[in-house]
Formats: sequence, structure tokens, C-alpha cells
Amino acid sequence: MARIITSITGPTVREKYGCIATIQDENKKQFVIQTVGKDYIKQVVEICRNGSYKIICLSTPNTIYSDLVNVREFRPEYAMLARYKAVDLLV
Repeated sequence: MARIITSITGPTVREKYGCIATIQDENKKQFVIQTVGKDYIKQVVEICRNGSYKIICLSTPNTIYSDLVNVREFRPEYAMLARYKAVDLLV
């Protein structure tokens, strides 16, 4: 039986490349930021909470790969942000 690969990176690669987040301010002006390191999602959450931003999209090497092979059935942002009780930050 064929196995669908949804993860192409380990923790070291995820920490190195981190996350690219598209965020927006209260006026709906959009910005793109990159965070790296072990707590890259937590960094995005802190930036958004401190600056009153909302998250449009989070992209990591794994989510990009999932998009390319078309296996994404849900928004992974929910799972990523739920760990930090920050689902309310999603647009």
C-alpha cells in the first residue's frame, strides 16, 4: 500500500526555516513576517497579540509541501495556533 508523505522535514529544518506568516492590522493592511527557532509559532502569536494583528496564513515547509501534493483537508493554522490558545487570531 502506498503511503502519502505529508512531512518532509524534521525539527531541525523546521527550526531553521520556521514560519512565514501573513498578518493584517486593524485597517486590513497586510504584512509578511518570518520567524525562526524552536518556538516560531509562539513568536508569531506574541507579535500579533502585542500589535493587534490577525493571522491570515501560516506557511511552514510542511504546509507548503502538503499544498503541493494536494493532501490538505483542513487549515493547519487551527492546529498550530490551538497549542497556544490563539485560534482567535485567525482571520
